[in-house]
Formats: sequence, structure tokens, C-alpha cells
Amino acid sequence: MELFSEYFKKDHILSKIDARIKLLAGLTILAMVLSYKGYVLPGLVTLLCLLLCRAMRVPFRSFMLRFSEPVFIASVILLLKFFF
Repeated sequence: MELFSEYFKKDHILSKIDARIKLLAGLTILAMVLSYKGYVLPGLVTLLCLLLCRAMRVPFRSFMLRFSEPVFIASVILLLKFFF
């Protein structure tokens, strides 16, 4: 399936950064978002990630297919937290 292949790989800002730096930054941001009490930081991180995907010209269909499962899991968790 071409949606999950390296077909969309192009030269962009993240391809020039070492993988260890990207992993460390991702884990740091994840820890910050999970430990934050409000909605401002998670919203800002989400907005910046969406803008980065847009700047990298990720196709919308590929983006939606890759993020449909995590969004479903997050929505179920939010619903469970809301009702309980």
C-alpha cells in the first residue's frame, strides 16, 4: 500500500535532524503535555504539529488514515473520563 510506504518521503526540515534528537524532543514534549493541568499546552502542541505536517506537505488522506486510530482511542478515553 503506497500510503504507508516511503513514497511521500521528501527533503524537509525533519529529514535533516538526527533521529535521537527527534526522539528526545518527542518524549520531552509528551511528558510536558501529560503533566500539564490545563488545555493550553496540549492545544498549542497539536496546532504546531498540524502546521508542521502542512508545511511538510503530507497528503490529507495519508494523514487521516495514519491518525484515525489514535484519535479514536483518545476520544474513547475522553468519553470514559467524562462519564466516570
